[in-house]
Amino acid sequence: MGLCNARHKLIFSGIVALAFSLSLASASAAEDSDFAGECDLDNNGKINGYAEVVCVDDKEIEAIERETEANRRETEAIERRIEANRRETEAIERRIEAIRGETEAIRRERERLERENEKLEEMIRILGGETGDD
Repeated sequence: MGLCNARHKLIFSGIVALAFSLSLASASAAEDSDFAGECDLDNNGKINGYAEVVCVDDKEIEAIERETEANRRETEAIERRIEANRRETEAIERRIEAIRGETEAIRRERERLERENEKLEEMIRILGGETGDD
């Protein structure tokens, strides 16, 4: 008995869901037909219910399409240039890092030479004192 009741409830729920979805589809279709009625062009080039819309002919459409295509190509060229600039910037940053490394190596070499010079100057003072130059 409980299984039978559950089956009936399940079937009833399915029927309700189907009816609901059909009512939504019918409402949507009605809205579409209302919209289609609003969008019919009058003989004066206006769309009913909307601000004036000028109808364009095929030549104007083709001109717009050509302009759109030209804009797309220009956009692609700009994107390629941006990518090239990004790669060049990365190369410059790598070179800067290399120069920083070289600069650090030169600084360390300079410090080493300064220490060596100090030792050599000390040796000269010591040797100068031993020679007896007065």
